[in-house]
Amino acid sequence: MSYNSSWNLKWIDLQKNPEWGGELSLTSQCVLYLHENSRVLGFTIFEPRDFTAEFVVRLKERMKNTLQGRWHLLLPAFLRHRADSFFGGAFSEQMGLSYSSFVNFKKVDKGFYIRDRMKVVNVDDSPVILKFLKHAFDSLGYVDVLKQISDPTAAAAEIVALSPDFVTMDIQMPSKTGIEVVRELLARKYFPVIMISSLSLEEGSMVFEALNSGAFDYLQKPRMEDKKIFIEELGQRILNTVNGKRPSSGSSNPRSKAKTVNTAFTASDDLLWVLGASTGGTQALTQVFTSLPAHIPPTLIVQHIPPVYSKAFAESLDRLCPFTVKEAVDGDELKRDHVYVAAGGLQMGIVEKLGKVFIVLNDDPPINRFKPSVDYLFKQVAKLKGKRIVAAVLTG
Repeated sequence: MSYNSSWNLKWIDLQKNPEWGGELSLTSQCVLYLHENSRVLGFTIFEPRDFTAEFVVRLKERMKNTLQGRWHLLLPAFLRHRADSFFGGAFSEQMGLSYSSFVNFKKVDKGFYIRDRMKVVNVDDSPVILKFLKHAFDSLGYVDVLKQISDPTAAAAEIVALSPDFVTMDIQMPSKTGIEVVRELLARKYFPVIMISSLSLEEGSMVFEALNSGAFDYLQKPRMEDKKIFIEELGQRILNTVNGKRPSSGSSNPRSKAKTVNTAFTASDDLLWVLGASTGGTQALTQVFTSLPAHIPPTLIVQHIPPVYSKAFAESLDRLCPFTVKEAVDGDELKRDHVYVAAGGLQMGIVEKLGKVFIVLNDDPPINRFKPSVDYLFKQVAKLKGKRIVAAVLTG
């Protein structure tokens, strides 16, 4: 079941509509519900912007007229200060209040239940990383660690039995790699898997092998000074899994598939493709480029990605595609049948000289925290004259 925006601020009485139901997960939404003995009697979903002083006044009036059940208000954590100002720290016995960026509605038999905590299984052979991940999820406040597995041998079977909302997976482990576990797990049942990788070039290439095997996303293991940033980024990635779609299955070879597509496509010399992507973009870009014919216009990609991974990502795409995919180098002249991936840690722009277009890499500041930045490249490409530009943004 998917969320319908027309439900916003509409009361859904489950006693009058017992057939209503299914399963629905939402992120960063507000929910007010009435329950009795943990069974939900009715609820309304609303946007954070709708949580106003006027809303609270109407809620208090409604609570006075309620004879059955107990009210509960579920809010994203960033509304905590607003809630404190509205309620003044005093809550009626008739209403509970909790904070979570996640909510799951599920109909079980004749009952309807709401869950505001996610469930995760961690797979990593390092006790230090497992301890840190436990701390990270505790800090987020809405994730329960069901189990931490250090031996990958039977990890897939344990994950299926525990049925978490998502999984974190190390890559390099003794006896079995995280890539092997991902393949074994997804052959049994789909779970969103976030790879937690170290920062070596060798493991960088393995990250994209894991993504091509069906893993949902990845994060690099943090340095000591970056742990706070890592926890914030981890929170965003796991919320993305709630609305993420299951990757397409099948063992067909993308390169072979691409070669069977009609290659009569001709790109004129004044045509340029530009793509930008952030979280989840590596899989989306892989699907886009492995479906293209052998002959394409010069193409520029900015994937918000750390240094080292950009080269591994380009090499991974190059192995799958019938055209050339490479990490961009300062001074590269744009050519047809070539895709240039922005180097991690640098801004990528372009310059036109004597009718030819060249790539410029520099150490300009990040834009909105990103370096390389999609915005940076798009602004530079927009200045080109006499070129036809097709630009796209892939958003998570």
